[in-house]
Amino acid sequence: MYILLCANGQYYTGSTKNLDLRIKRHSDGKGANFTSKHLPVELVYYEKFQRIQDAFLREKQIHNWSYKKKEALIHGDTEEKGDASKETPAWRLYDVLFYLFYLFSLFFFAFLVSLLAAGWDVFFVNELVG
Repeated sequence: MYILLCANGQYYTGSTKNLDLRIKRHSDGKGANFTSKHLPVELVYYEKFQRIQDAFLREKQIHNWSYKKKEALIHGDTEEKGDASKETPAWRLYDVLFYLFYLFSLFFFAFLVSLLAAGWDVFFVNELVG
């Protein structure tokens, strides 16, 4: 997740897997419609994440912040951040639900495979046929 300062004084927030390449594309006017209209851009802040999904969710969180709150984050001013450092990321709930669904799917698939391996495929076919 990264924040660019555009020539018009506004911030642009984005996320990427390759920060150097993305900044180059923004600087060349090919990164995003907004930044291409407000060149030059300057990288003023970034955070690294293991997963691009986490970076994207952080980007969306920061999009909703005021200019002043973004300034506080960029300058490391914890006094001005207010509730920013205390926020509970919404993506944590999303992750929990996603992993629960994923685990349920794995167990269900394993259950079906074990039934078929045990010869239950005949039972299922007979039930379907009649």
